[in-house]
Amino acid sequence: MLEEVSFATTSPAPRKAAIILLPEAILSRYPALPTDVARFLGSLAICHNSAQSVWFLTPEDYAGTPNGEGFAWNEHFPILYAVHSDYDYLAVRLTAEGFGSIVHSFAPFWEEPTVLAPDFTTFLEVFATAAQAADPSWPYSIFLAIFPGHSPSERELWRGTIASGE
Repeated sequence: MLEEVSFATTSPAPRKAAIILLPEAILSRYPALPTDVARFLGSLAICHNSAQSVWFLTPEDYAGTPNGEGFAWNEHFPILYAVHSDYDYLAVRLTAEGFGSIVHSFAPFWEEPTVLAPDFTTFLEVFATAAQAADPSWPYSIFLAIFPGHSPSERELWRGTIASGE
């Protein structure tokens, strides 16, 4: 799905055991991570736009934080970053109020996110719809932006991937 919106994606090599999304230190910190989020992120080895300025975090990103030192967040689990803007992020809310909802924020308001979707499945549906739009609504436009040097066909490619769900 994401390849068609100019996200470079690859899946991890097939494994006999279930994909382990997080190192044990981080898994113990986030024991209630919704299964659909873990499954989606665990299915990715690489997932970024062609400018490499927007990316879904992958198992390697989470594993690259020994002992959980890279993630100081307790209320949210980051899933998508955009560094071409105001360092926008999307995350899964892990607090009792709004558990599992997808939230968005940016610098300098990182600790004041707004809810984008009530759950991950709804987020993917809305993200796919935004990818199909000629002018995606904010903040989806941040994560679906086309940058200088991108051909018009890349936008069409993005739209088709998100819409097809592949």
